Amino acid sequence: MDYVLGRYEVAKAKALVNDLGDAAELVYKEGIGAKTTVFVTIPNNVESIVISGPTITVNLYSKGSSRQIYRNFGFNVSGKITPEAGGLYVKVESKEDYVQIGNSPDTTPPNVTSMSPEGYINSNITTLNAVTDENSVCRYCKSTVCNEETPYNSMPNTMSGLKKVHSASLGPLGEGSHIYYIRCNDTYGNIMNYSALVQFEVDLSPPSSVINLQNQSRGLSWIYWNWTNPNDPDHNHSKVYINDIFYSNVYAPNNSFNATGLLNNTNYTIKVFSVDHAGNINTTDYGINTTSTAYPLTITLNVTATTGETCQAGCSPDDLNDQDGGWESILDKGDVLPMSMSDILGSGRVVDVKVYSDYGNTGGGLSTDAYEIYISNSQNEDAGTIYCRMYPQILPDTNFTNRLFDCEDWLVDKKISTVSEVNGMYVHIDNEDDGEPATFHVDFVKAVITYYT
Repeated sequence: MDYVLGRYEVAKAKALVNDLGDAAELVYKEGIGAKTTVFVTIPNNVESIVISGPTITVNLYSKGSSRQIYRNFGFNVSGKITPEAGGLYVKVESKEDYVQIGNSPDTTPPNVTSMSPEGYINSNITTLNAVTDENSVCRYCKSTVCNEETPYNSMPNTMSGLKKVHSASLGPLGEGSHIYYIRCNDTYGNIMNYSALVQFEVDLSPPSSVINLQNQSRGLSWIYWNWTNPNDPDHNHSKVYINDIFYSNVYAPNNSFNATGLLNNTNYTIKVFSVDHAGNINTTDYGINTTSTAYPLTITLNVTATTGETCQAGCSPDDLNDQDGGWESILDKGDVLPMSMSDILGSGRVVDVKVYSDYGNTGGGLSTDAYEIYISNSQNEDAGTIYCRMYPQILPDTNFTNRLFDCEDWLVDKKISTVSEVNGMYVHIDNEDDGEPATFHVDFVKAVITYYT
């Protein structure tokens, strides 16, 4: 079937050349100014129609190879006809020293407006692509065979495509740099003066893995990780997955990711895959870390009046010397004053808890000799690090000599590292000064690395 179709296309090409040639002979014999119009049929697979000098040539691709169908004259001819398959009317006119067939001839060579591949590719099989600004036939060769000055007819390979889009399969290719030259010939026989150059690099090896992936900080709904990028010069970015769901690409030199919108008290596993310029991903060696978000922790301060008639307690989250800030309340003996400090501690501020005698403030001669101050946690789990600092503030400035603890002991920070130590802890403060007004501070200081106290 292909053989029959090939012979049919060749016959149509011969008819095209004869129809144009007969019209040219006719007007030439009639003399300058003679004109005619001829209807012709252009077959499929015509690469170009060249009308130049004393010859009309139809370049036809038939039966797997290029063929030339031509006709010579005793006079010069010139002109151009677009080689698109189908029927059309062509004007033929006798000029002073030649016969013009079709439109005025095109003398401008084609240009390659885009080509690929370029940069890095991660496959040893690829496609060489070129786009021209007019219908053309393009040829190519590798730099190991030719250079940019190699003539069009000397290039051994022809790209597919007879119009503006051209392609050729390449491969298998070895790793490293590859250079190809492309040169094109338009339908009027105009050939590019210089070849277009296509250069790319085949990279089939993935980069090294990121290292030192670790959690740096966290909160109730976020976790911040960072890592060390590989030293590979072609490392391009890192792909971040959390619980096997893709989250983001982190482009070098950046090397951290902050995941937000997470559930509290929940484990999250981050995987970080390194990717090079060619798109190779290191899927066998990668960074991985599992970290839990913080959990909400309710810390309650209870102040109980254990002796005496009345005591007063208050909390100021701002200034340790703020006597008016926060809240305060009068307690009778045996009363308990609870206060949630979760929000205050969560913000990282110091909580100033004041427990002091009301003697002298109400005029009632009240005397309170002792208080119990303790903190408790709603969850029996690790609360991180809490520092409890206890010290007296004497109002007025009176030297207390009889106390349960020496002043020096009170000024030393006590580190409470687990909730089990926190639960039930209390500070028993005795006031042996016969009713002198006194203020005691118990500061719960949130450490920098504590996220969930």
